[in-house]
Amino acid sequence: MLKYLICVIMLLSYSNSYAQKDSTLKFSGYAELYYTVSKNYPNQKPSFIYNHKRNNQLALNLAVISANYNDKDTRANLGLMAGDYSQFNYEGEPDWAKFIYEANFGVLISKKRNVWIDAGIFPSHIGFETPIANDCWSASRSIVSENSPYYEAGIRLSGNSLNKKSSLAIYYLNGWQKIIKPDGISHPSFGLQYTYTPNDQFTFNYSNFIGRYQPDSLNSVRFYNDFYIKGLISKKWGMIIGFDFGSDSYELDKRGWWFAPVFMTQYKLNQRNSFSFRTEYFYDQNQIIIKNPFNKNSPLLGCSLNYDYVVTKKSLLRIEYKNYSSNNGIFENSTGGYDNNQNYLNVGFSIKL
Repeated sequence: MLKYLICVIMLLSYSNSYAQKDSTLKFSGYAELYYTVSKNYPNQKPSFIYNHKRNNQLALNLAVISANYNDKDTRANLGLMAGDYSQFNYEGEPDWAKFIYEANFGVLISKKRNVWIDAGIFPSHIGFETPIANDCWSASRSIVSENSPYYEAGIRLSGNSLNKKSSLAIYYLNGWQKIIKPDGISHPSFGLQYTYTPNDQFTFNYSNFIGRYQPDSLNSVRFYNDFYIKGLISKKWGMIIGFDFGSDSYELDKRGWWFAPVFMTQYKLNQRNSFSFRTEYFYDQNQIIIKNPFNKNSPLLGCSLNYDYVVTKKSLLRIEYKNYSSNNGIFENSTGGYDNNQNYLNVGFSIKL
């Protein structure tokens, strides 16, 4: 693991120095090691978690090497990856796709409104969190982020308003977090993202997904909506308020829904030290998204407290305490029983080049 990480860092350092010779081609990368301290829990976190999956062992959550080309009227992105994120989140994809973080290209069709058409594999347009922990306020992801798309494949048409305060993107997709369209689904899926940024302090976002997750024979359409507001209250305080809800069939001719509110706040003590807190609730009465061992209605509550220390401009040390709770005892323990709560202490170190 450590040898692999060292090779990644050396390759990225060389690539960055080489790319400076050509401003249209840039290389970047990211690598994150973590260790989760847990007591009386299995070696892996619950089934609805896909990042930082392992307990009581040093592991690589994600390593990405990216090449980005951007000219006046063409652009392209290629990212290759390894780690827990790719192993567990891409489990249903073909083997060749499990190493692709992104692979897309695009052409500019209107310079005035910055309208682009892109095709390929993209990071998801849904949610305010990404697999790159350094781009997020907390070390781990929220329950709703873990259970909504992290990536997608298809065609994107995007553009900005003349004042550059609004942006709109329309997606033609292969499915709900799918690179290859699954067997039994012939219909395409669609998505939309609208972002409004009135100033440097606030961002308002709405994203959605409309398409089939289940085979055509069930005649069921998934409709998912994501709202969030991200704002800087002051130079030191920030907050994010999110609310997601969706609907789909859970049995033949039976349709259900789920929803998930999230609240986050961040306080920057100084340039090197910051704290963040997150509380969230995930309600899925019919277990459309998250299954549990007892087939019961088990709403999930999550809370986390995060401390960040900026070691260098490119490296970050993170310590996070996290709790999951449910009133129906759905969390497996190491003795074969089930608990109402699970608690974790996660220590991570990441480098972003």
